[in-house]
Amino acid sequence: MKRRTTVEDQCCRQEQERRRLAAEYGACSWWKRSRRRAILAELETLGDLDVLAGFVARRILLVTAGQSLGDGRNPFHASVLENLDVAAARLSAWCTRESMRDRWARYPAVFSQLTPAHAAVVIRDQVQRLQTIACDQRFYVERFLEEDRTGVRVQHAASGLRAEFTIDPDPPFGTVYSKPYRLGSIAPEDRGRTHQNWEPYTRLGIGKRIYLIGAAMLPTLRWSGNGPSDSALHARRGLHAADPHRWKGPCGWCRKRDLSWYSASPTDFAGHPITPIRFAPTLLTNQGGHFTDTWRP
Repeated sequence: MKRRTTVEDQCCRQEQERRRLAAEYGACSWWKRSRRRAILAELETLGDLDVLAGFVARRILLVTAGQSLGDGRNPFHASVLENLDVAAARLSAWCTRESMRDRWARYPAVFSQLTPAHAAVVIRDQVQRLQTIACDQRFYVERFLEEDRTGVRVQHAASGLRAEFTIDPDPPFGTVYSKPYRLGSIAPEDRGRTHQNWEPYTRLGIGKRIYLIGAAMLPTLRWSGNGPSDSALHARRGLHAADPHRWKGPCGWCRKRDLSWYSASPTDFAGHPITPIRFAPTLLTNQGGHFTDTWRP
């Protein structure tokens, strides 16, 4: 079986190519000016080894953050900055642990940048980038009516996270389908395209807002959840805490009382702790193929 090419292998190959071109440039006769210019242009695209190693080190730190910083939340949730030094040290230690030493011995330029200081910069930059996306309050909304089902599609404009809300044949329940890698986009710039790079945006509070908007447009329904993913389960927990009768979700209060959510009435949740979710979205609704800002709840 052919071995998968890693980012470190790519780094090593590009540095070898850079050195080869530099040697060729030095040996190139002065009258071959066009060839010299072509070599210089190619060298510029390859860049310096430290810059390339820094890029690879950043990729490694970002990819492994979920393993070293994961505690049920997004590894780059804003709260990680409260103990940035601790998080950076954990991330660096995970990337340079004993079992990885032989691997990094081949790439000392990369290994030298897997430090707590570099990890802190990567964490801070990624937190800032994701918070900018998560705080965007624009959502695309679209009602649909098909042969065998009717409902609403909601998509967060900045992240591309999306969900489809349909009315069950057996009201008053509704079903949520929120797999962006299978659901086509409803945004005008990439309509129909699926979203493969969705995981970095989970557990930032975006999903809860998508769910609340979809439910607000189908106000008579209650929302069950059968076998949700880990990230959806995180959103469900918050939604149930905000409105326990309307949203099914994991809950210690309900479990202690052996409460059946499906048959429960609103009065059965009297005394249930409530944690409101407050936000002010801008909804862009599809009007004849054009999205316009038509409703601010």
